[in-house]
Amino acid sequence: MSKLSNAPLQEVIFEVRWPLQPDESGRQLMDREYEMALGKFQAALKTDFPYRTE
Repeated sequence: MSKLSNAPLQEVIFEVRWPLQPDESGRQLMDREYEMALGKFQAALKTDFPYRTE
C-alpha cells in the first residue's frame, strides 16, 4: 500500500448520542428536533457550500 504525499497527520472520529423519544406507535425511537437541527446545519453551511445536489 502506497502512502499519500499530503496525508493528514491524524484522523479523528467521534460519535454524539442523546436520548430519543418513541414515535406515536411506540415502536421506533426518533429525534423530534431533527428537522430543526438539519435546517440550522444547512443554514450554517450555505455560505461555504451554496449549491445543493441530490
